[in-house]
Parts: sequence; structure tokens; C-alpha cells
Amino acid sequence: MCSQILIDITTIDNLFVPILIQILKNTIKGSKDPYVKKTFPKWIKEIQANPSLANNENVWKNLTTGLPKNQRLIVH
Repeated sequence: MCSQILIDITTIDNLFVPILIQILKNTIKGSKDPYVKKTFPKWIKEIQANPSLANNENVWKNLTTGLPKNQRLIVH
């Protein structure tokens, strides 16, 4: 049996916010880079304060290209 996911298309833009935030959190956890540790938490706060940032194509390209080997983003 296949489960259904119902999505309210009026709020579809907000679906990307948790995805980007989780990518950032996973990267922070797996990184020893001081830049990542300092900057990524600020980006999380910015995205939470202004969710429309998650709709920016450049934000997606920069945060989903070159993910660490232990992270994958699968789009169906």
C-alpha cells in the first residue's frame, strides 16, 4: 500500500525551509571548518526569519551542490 502525502499548494514555498535548514544542520555536525561552524547557524536564523530566502534558486544551487559524501538530496 502506498501512503499519500497531501500538500497545500498555497504553502508549498514553505516546504523548502525545513529541507535547507536540515542540510545546514547536517553540514555543521559533520564539519570541522570554523567558517561553517560560525556562518551556517546565522544562515539558519536568516532562513527562519525570512522563509522566502529558501525559494531563491541561487541559495538552492549553493547549498545542494557539492554536499558531503554522507548527505544526499533526492528529489522525486
